[in-house]
Amino acid sequence: MGPGGAQLHNGTLRKAVRTLRVKLVFLGSSGVGKSTLAQRFSKDEFRSTSPTVGCELMILGAVIEYHA
Repeated sequence: MGPGGAQLHNGTLRKAVRTLRVKLVFLGSSGVGKSTLAQRFSKDEFRSTSPTVGCELMILGAVIEYHA
């Protein structure tokens, strides 16, 4: 194994890829911007929204490079 978790394969250095699944839950009083924050994070957009009743699900796929 090389630096930073990279693997040596046939004399070449490859990055080791690891997938993590993370769930975020936003809790708080009504009207404070939980849905807006989640929308900004997941879709990189900001829209004025009507109040959310119940719950809302948003999914985001992201690639995060880790350098040790």
